[in-house]
Amino acid sequence: MQLDQINPYVSKVMPSAMRKFDHDISADKKIIKLTLGEPNFNVPEHIKQAAIEAINHNESHYPYYWGYQPLREAASNYYQEKFGYDYPAEQILVTVGATEAVASTIKALFKPGDAVIIPTPAYPLYNALTTLNELHTILVDTSDDGFVLTPEKVQQAVSAHPDWDVKGLILTDPNNPTGVAYTEDQLKALVPVLKEQGIWVISDEIYGELTYGQKHYTISKWLPDQTIIVNGLSKSHAMTGYRLGLVFGPAGFMDEIAKVHQYTVTAAASIVQYAAIEALTNG
Repeated sequence: MQLDQINPYVSKVMPSAMRKFDHDISADKKIIKLTLGEPNFNVPEHIKQAAIEAINHNESHYPYYWGYQPLREAASNYYQEKFGYDYPAEQILVTVGATEAVASTIKALFKPGDAVIIPTPAYPLYNALTTLNELHTILVDTSDDGFVLTPEKVQQAVSAHPDWDVKGLILTDPNNPTGVAYTEDQLKALVPVLKEQGIWVISDEIYGELTYGQKHYTISKWLPDQTIIVNGLSKSHAMTGYRLGLVFGPAGFMDEIAKVHQYTVTAAASIVQYAAIEALTNG
């Protein structure tokens, strides 16, 4: 067998240069790294203790693939209070980090040949995942609009590809790498064109708690039936290595995302979920 006989869409995707660079320089402990999106503090002690207690209590068996019910309830309450998310536990899925959350959502929502809009500059993960799923990627340069996606740019992206079925938009808010956090008015302005075109929004809000002097808003407030929110504890609680993500979305559609999640990873680690319950309840 030859290497060029594997899935060609896998061959098109290159390993992350950013992560290789981070790995290479991490040997020098004197360097202050500004590479990966990782807080400069450790996981709080009470969260670590919850993980240790879960180990000591033999909480090591298969969890339900959606995630433990107390964790989903804690997530429902926490994000309702924090950002106004309006999702009961039954519409929340626990994943292996936000990366798997995005991957499972893309796989569930779109079929090969669909097109997805990605405002740039963008986190490299999104383009890699659209490529792996045999989707058309429409990269929209936002640099001349203050790195904010405008409704005009969305309409232009659709009009420029009349033969493509534009089904999705991946919105990162607050954005990595630009740092831009969308205002309420900027998000509301996008809603009419997204409704008219029937475009799903995957709203990656993992940086929602890292805003400074500005409140975080979620587009799901105005577009609940077409929005899937991705979040998690990597940035808010410095739990990057714990790999705990969350998906919030409309009933019915969440069942389909959960199926992809189940057959990809089975479930998030049991011990990590107990730590997450503590983080969201007392963090």
